[in-house]
Amino acid sequence: MEKQGELISVIIPVYNTARYLPQCLDSILASTYRNLEIICVDDASPDESPEILDRYAEKDQRIVVIHCEQNGGQAAARNRGLDEGKGAYYAFVDSDDFISETFFEKLYGQLTEDRSDVAACGFREFNESTGEQREEILKTGKTPLTEKEWWEQYRHKHTVYMNCVCNKLFRADCFRDKRFIPGIIYEDTNLQHYLLQDKRISILQEALYHYRRREDSTTKKKHSEKSFSRVQSLIDRAEYFAGKGWKDAKVPALQDAIKFIYQATYNSDCDSEKAKTISRKYRRTIRDMMNLRDWFSIKQTGQCWMILYAPDLYHYLRRGIGK
Repeated sequence: MEKQGELISVIIPVYNTARYLPQCLDSILASTYRNLEIICVDDASPDESPEILDRYAEKDQRIVVIHCEQNGGQAAARNRGLDEGKGAYYAFVDSDDFISETFFEKLYGQLTEDRSDVAACGFREFNESTGEQREEILKTGKTPLTEKEWWEQYRHKHTVYMNCVCNKLFRADCFRDKRFIPGIIYEDTNLQHYLLQDKRISILQEALYHYRRREDSTTKKKHSEKSFSRVQSLIDRAEYFAGKGWKDAKVPALQDAIKFIYQATYNSDCDSEKAKTISRKYRRTIRDMMNLRDWFSIKQTGQCWMILYAPDLYHYLRRGIGK
């Protein structure tokens, strides 16, 4: 089924993914929704990705290739795509992932039917090393959701689903005065709550985005000092929710920040003492923001309070008895 609608700009940052890039591009070109502008930003990739992109661009005029002279990171590459895009809608696909052929058709259809600003679908994650698969879908009986209703789902731990931009279709206006922050990791987390501010979000309960978890991906590498940028993003998010009086959204943001502090401190290539110094600063900030009544369960309260007040003891116990 071919269906023409408004132009969708699909932004694909590309770096060192020649092995996966053809599958990614083929899945987009096979889309049942045809009115696409496919902006591929070659972020000075040292492998064969630039040549692959140029070959595909010769075959399909919808593909626009931008070759960057220097590597700027995923956030900068996405921003370049946003600056070049001409669509009424924006979508993001990572170059080592792929999509179902009805991804754009169904998201666009749900968004326009609901007269929403954003549409989100589920995703299917598969681990390249182990072959394990999992599916994450936001189970709600209502669509569209208000911004508040969307973030009330956050307490149920739809973390990747709610943080990632790749499982969503956005009206271009969502990015009118917003861009990803270069130089940090998990830039989706930093921007997501601002993108959805005062927006209506349509929900599609199908897993149409296929996310590949790789051993050499950003999310699988050991943490560094830069990893603490995600902690700051989550604290900013919690402050944003607190300002609106949304406890059911504020608490999960703080929980995620606390758990990520632990990961960034004890699973890090950063000097351990330096990591602990940075950790202390963020733990102090979070302690000032929380109180015992904030937590949903005894287990969560105990775990979070140990990380905040006795992280070395928590790490010792965790290594001794496992998760």
